[in-house]
Amino acid sequence: MVKLPDILLLGYRNSDEFDVITKTAEKMIDLKGSFLFGATWALPYRYGRLAKTGINSAREKDEVAFRMNYLCEWVGSTEGALVSANDLMACRTLKYNDMFKIAEINKKNPNTEYVIAVDVAGTGENTTSIVIGRILKKENNTLDKVQVVSCNTIPTSGDFSDDAIFIKKLFYAYGGSLDLTKSRVKAIVVDANAIGQGLVQELMENHFDAETNTNLGSFDLMFESKITKKPENKNSPKILWDLIVSGKQNDIIVNFINMFKGHHVLMAATYDAVKKDIIDDLNKQGKKHYELQDFYGLNLAVSADDIEYQCNQVTGFINEMSNLKTVVSEDNKSLKVKQIKRTINKDKFSAISYLLYYAKMFMDNEEVEEEYDVNDLVSISYGANNMGYSY
Repeated sequence: MVKLPDILLLGYRNSDEFDVITKTAEKMIDLKGSFLFGATWALPYRYGRLAKTGINSAREKDEVAFRMNYLCEWVGSTEGALVSANDLMACRTLKYNDMFKIAEINKKNPNTEYVIAVDVAGTGENTTSIVIGRILKKENNTLDKVQVVSCNTIPTSGDFSDDAIFIKKLFYAYGGSLDLTKSRVKAIVVDANAIGQGLVQELMENHFDAETNTNLGSFDLMFESKITKKPENKNSPKILWDLIVSGKQNDIIVNFINMFKGHHVLMAATYDAVKKDIIDDLNKQGKKHYELQDFYGLNLAVSADDIEYQCNQVTGFINEMSNLKTVVSEDNKSLKVKQIKRTINKDKFSAISYLLYYAKMFMDNEEVEEEYDVNDLVSISYGANNMGYSY
């Protein structure tokens, strides 16, 4: 019987698949019965199975994915990767019920907490990324998991007013409130290096959303800051952290690595996995049998396009990670992140790293019972005479 060959899709160098393909190549060189074959876009194009417009479109949409799927390349670095591809893939567990049924989740758990983090676009072709994390804690109030339930990329517009309105609408969508005692969103972390200060100050302005005819309010800073501006509205919630990354970069990177390697981060599964999960769940209910091709006709609370967008955002984040490596500073005292190719952005990585840093710094608080001597609490005295009675 002839054994059929294994088929491996190209991916990331720091993955199990890369190790398998490397060993297979070595066996092929040593004539030990293995065989490797791969082809670039040129082969299907030569035989009319792929149009030039499709090739150009794929190249413009996602350079990393293009290199893997069209140029037959293994991408990423075998040395210095922040997190292995295996750990990144292992975090992709969130399905439809975990991500998109926000009202249901918040109703079931009145203590649900969220953090919004923003990496602000610079100039040129960079983009601003806004991520939302749901914070899950253990019984002793220590941090357990951070579920990245929303990731949005918006193009550089230069108009911070539009960006601020977008962020505030997300704030309310996830249970945010101007009354912090009622707010599910506990913080908005904004990269305030250079141009980011403009967005911070815009979030301190009052905004009105003409689309929903809603007053969105203004926000205030959580901590002391170089920004002297005051929020437009009095008693604005102190929910903004204007994060200055300089001086904190090493801690942010180390925390990011530890959170992913410790499997404390959960993100959206692949689009195919989410679709299959929805169809399987409907079929378990038994009212009607659905096939995978029926997915786009389903009446879901969230559109198929929105689901696909969120899943693709996570894929984009993983592609960003394949283009990053850690380097040690010249004084050997800290870590920095280096882009292998400068043309590939790292805005999703940055926003997620700020989210995880805030969660670890300010939401990982173990509740410890205070020990005390009951005799130290209350002492009753009459006049100048202490009677020594305690409650």
